[in-house]
Amino acid sequence: MVREISQFCEKNKIVALTPDKGKGWVLVTDQHIKNRLSEFINENFVEITAKTESVEGYLTYREGRVRRTIENLRDTKGTKDPSTFSTTITKMELKDANESASRLGHHIPLPKIHKFLWLSEELGDGTPLDTHFSKLHPENGQNENSELIGPQLKFRFVNPLKKSPTAGLGKLVGKILKPIRNSGFRTESIPGYAKKIQSDILEKPLERDEEYTSWDVKSFYDNLDVDFVIKCLAMIWDDFQEKTTRNIDFNALALAIKVCYEDGVHFDNKIYRMKNGGPTGHPVISCNADIVMSAFEKTKISTMMESGLIKLYDRWVDDTFMRHKISDRDQISQILHSFHPKLQFTVETAQTIRRGDQELKFIPVLDIGVLWDPCTGQGHTEVYRKPTTSDIVMPWKDFGPTDWKIGTLIGAIKRAFTHSSDFKIMHTEISRLKSQFRKVGYPIWLIEKKIQQTLAKLLYKANPDYYPNPDAHRKDPEDLPTTWSTLYLPWSGTDAGTIVSKIRRTLPREHSRISIAFTTSKLRDMLPRYSSCKPPENRALISCDIVYKYTCKCGQVYIGETKRRLATRISEHASKKSPRMRHINDCEGAEFDRNLFSIVARGLRGPESRKRYEAIWIRHFDRGAKAINVCESSRELMLF
Repeated sequence: MVREISQFCEKNKIVALTPDKGKGWVLVTDQHIKNRLSEFINENFVEITAKTESVEGYLTYREGRVRRTIENLRDTKGTKDPSTFSTTITKMELKDANESASRLGHHIPLPKIHKFLWLSEELGDGTPLDTHFSKLHPENGQNENSELIGPQLKFRFVNPLKKSPTAGLGKLVGKILKPIRNSGFRTESIPGYAKKIQSDILEKPLERDEEYTSWDVKSFYDNLDVDFVIKCLAMIWDDFQEKTTRNIDFNALALAIKVCYEDGVHFDNKIYRMKNGGPTGHPVISCNADIVMSAFEKTKISTMMESGLIKLYDRWVDDTFMRHKISDRDQISQILHSFHPKLQFTVETAQTIRRGDQELKFIPVLDIGVLWDPCTGQGHTEVYRKPTTSDIVMPWKDFGPTDWKIGTLIGAIKRAFTHSSDFKIMHTEISRLKSQFRKVGYPIWLIEKKIQQTLAKLLYKANPDYYPNPDAHRKDPEDLPTTWSTLYLPWSGTDAGTIVSKIRRTLPREHSRISIAFTTSKLRDMLPRYSSCKPPENRALISCDIVYKYTCKCGQVYIGETKRRLATRISEHASKKSPRMRHINDCEGAEFDRNLFSIVARGLRGPESRKRYEAIWIRHFDRGAKAINVCESSRELMLF
């Protein structure tokens, strides 16, 4: 069946896309995606013409620019006393920030299907979605008067830049600015967000003239220009100087942020750079968002909190929640929009709903529903689900790790506990979860067991003086190692899961705690995927984290490993002093040829994996006396 679906998609040039939010996948024609992405690129990007003779040349140039920027950040001291504050960045930070295995990013289209009412009678089951589904006037053709008669499917184009040349630099900038990334108004977790709202509504019921409102920044990342970020950083630079022990120069740090915005993306075998906005998917973008919001909160929110204009304020990324008088809403809006033209807000006010025979005010924020009686001001919080949310979870008998299924159940139980303001509401949500998971085959004994275990842990954590410790019989976590080692294993059924559980219990835990992560193949991974660029003529040259071989014309083979791009390693092998070049010089008729390199293993995480595979391949060719490498010692490996 999977093969037939894949062949159908390939024949009709259809690709499978992961949605922006939610589960499942969307089938769209390849040409349609290319047209939409082309429109997006032409509107928001400009082509880079200099130093782009090849992808390898561009990446090498960018890595050199990053290296010089980091060295400038290290060598340029700030205004603090150098005898007391001598550190800018450490040697380890310098090493980690210098990227030598960078790749050129390309956009991934994510269809926004979460705004469609999939279960409504209006759309029915399997109704096609088309962004250009319109009724045309036959006499005039398609024009501005064409009537839209179908739902529009929108896209979010994300560029994952976690392996770009400036990815390490972006992480370093975020680490440097960590002391001022939270102004004190931002909550670090969604459960903490819910707890703050619960404390406010339970301890101080709303007055008749008060309300809760939710404010969202409009197109935040599209307006997060580098000049805007640097201007906001200057507003809170004095706070940074007080909180940090580093002696950082402002201009050197501002240059580092600008360099992060210069990374290019690959589209249609050309390289483009953003005209404006922030590089979505880059490690520096979350840091810059925090800096902008921290400057905004310091200059605007703190003043309104002190004056009493706002009585409650909390933020998660760019979603803010406030409590204030109804009559002050317009004044608050004016103050918020006066900060900077790039920071504009939309506001959502409470709606009136009926619960039984009672009328309540209701406003959602994230996945938290806030309700209160407009007459008494008494209210509560509960789990909120969007109208488009599906109750479908992974069925118990599906082919997949049991840990995934149990983890989904435990996560839902935790959310019921943290988002419910009292036990009655939590009990209602727990009953709903029981029904939801039983419908997909979860054993009732397992559901009951996980509910009891999870709630026991959460209740003890919330009030250890009243509730018993369910883990009292276990070893104290403080006595366990703080480091974790992760084993990545393919999922091959429940029998394999049982064996892995035994292995987990027998592994030593004196120096490191063991975490096992399973990998699986999903249906959408077997269907054609969209790529914004054609494969390069020799994709091997830009591959990283690999074991490679060079086959000489005489039949001898050289094995090597590298975490960098193969093209970079080939340039180093071209040196006359390398062992492989010495063999070529001594080999009659042999010449250096870049095309004789090939990859024997790829996707190897960490030096240990690469060294292990390299040794196995050297031993393999050494048995036939074909290895150029010298095999000093080896031993046979056996499967267990």
